[in-house]
Amino acid sequence: MRRVLSRPIIGACHRALAAVALVALLWPGFAWAEPSVVAKWNQTLLDAVKATRANDVVTARSLAIVHTAMFDAWAAYDDKALSTQTGDAWRRPQAERTPANKEKAVSYAAYRALIDLFPSQQEKIAQALHAMGHDPADASTDPSTAVGIGNLTARHVLYARHTDGANQLADLREGNYSDWTRWRAANAPDALTQPRRFQPPSSVNAQGQVQVRNFGAAHFAQVQPFALDVPWEFRPAVAPTVTGSDAEAKQLGEEIIRVSAKLGDMEKATAEYWALEAGTEQPPGFWAKLAQFAAEKRGNKFDDDVKLFFAFGNAMLDAGIATIDAKVGWNGARPEPFIKHYFRGETIEAWGGPGRGTQTIKGEEFRPYLPTSASPEHVSGHSSFSATAATLLKLATGSDALGYDAVVPANSLKLDRGPAQDVRFTWATFSEAADSCGKSRVYGGIHFWTGDRYGREMGQKVAQKVWRKAQIYFGSTPSDATPAGSVQSVR
Repeated sequence: MRRVLSRPIIGACHRALAAVALVALLWPGFAWAEPSVVAKWNQTLLDAVKATRANDVVTARSLAIVHTAMFDAWAAYDDKALSTQTGDAWRRPQAERTPANKEKAVSYAAYRALIDLFPSQQEKIAQALHAMGHDPADASTDPSTAVGIGNLTARHVLYARHTDGANQLADLREGNYSDWTRWRAANAPDALTQPRRFQPPSSVNAQGQVQVRNFGAAHFAQVQPFALDVPWEFRPAVAPTVTGSDAEAKQLGEEIIRVSAKLGDMEKATAEYWALEAGTEQPPGFWAKLAQFAAEKRGNKFDDDVKLFFAFGNAMLDAGIATIDAKVGWNGARPEPFIKHYFRGETIEAWGGPGRGTQTIKGEEFRPYLPTSASPEHVSGHSSFSATAATLLKLATGSDALGYDAVVPANSLKLDRGPAQDVRFTWATFSEAADSCGKSRVYGGIHFWTGDRYGREMGQKVAQKVWRKAQIYFGSTPSDATPAGSVQSVR
């Protein structure tokens, strides 16, 4: 499916002036800005994520590391900000706190962090640094220079994160980012003995071979968080498909079946738009794109973006850790095997497959619109990442306003025919975008409503705690803190 993305309200090119006037009415103080150096490095990071087909939690951790390195480099040139690793030990004199020094230090910090995280992309990342007028070969560690500050701060952040439990360097188990905890699902791929617990999904390829999609990120429940006291701090206290009665659990399955039977172009387009599978920016990266969009729309300055993306990146990290902890802790069944077991022998109305629409089928023939994911249920990662991002961005910008427009073109669906006409999404707020993302997994038939609901609740709590922790490094306290881009924010 091809996505067509456009800035909100702005229509065809020949109506550009009228469109800008309309946007100005809707957004007092409207001022599109050129992407800051921070945003440019954020985009370089997202390009590396796509090129390496990184998963969601690796993407979240990468966002945290790169933007923390950038923040720590910038903090040396700020009056009161504190580096996460060295506090105010490297604070530079007032005369050195120039925009040029700030941008150079931040760029070298980003470059060093990125080539460590994405070594296969080093040539492209070096090109990005060179395009900004800097020499990738300059490895100075002299803290009296901007280059030295950038290189040193990245080194310190990376040193701390290399032992955070993510297994980036394959020192805990062979294979970069491989699961060193050796977690196992409650059920084998070919034997469902605990129908309320997770079973790894499998399929048969064209050659008749069974292919199992195993969950390989359970160890991220053990990764060192930024703000959470412990990874399970906000783990949902209940998981209805696991802890509820048989009747309650089956009712959740009935809700998914009803959604399946009523799938229309909008629901299918929503499910596919937000799928964000390998080779895309993944949910944390897509929200980083929305953060860039909002920052440009608000006319954010360089300093605003440093703080915004520092908080955002670490919020994505903690959301990923909390999400994996909840999944591993509850180890819940996904809708597909659950429905096939509990509705076996029953006649149901549900989506019958590509081009077939709603069909009368047996419960054991149920198939979700999207392929069942390889991680356990409860909670939905899409829901928790989105709620975390939306909440953090509201806190950081002082407004829920987003105004993002996207189109799924007619006849572009990958998994079914359609849509008959273009499906247009317009999200006026961060909250609306998060709502759309969370619902997409239910429309896709791969999460129960409870996985969406509890994922959102958890994400909101994660964002609030990360934002409070970020104030410490900004040199503020929660009582006197202001949004990172408050001067330009739309109220």
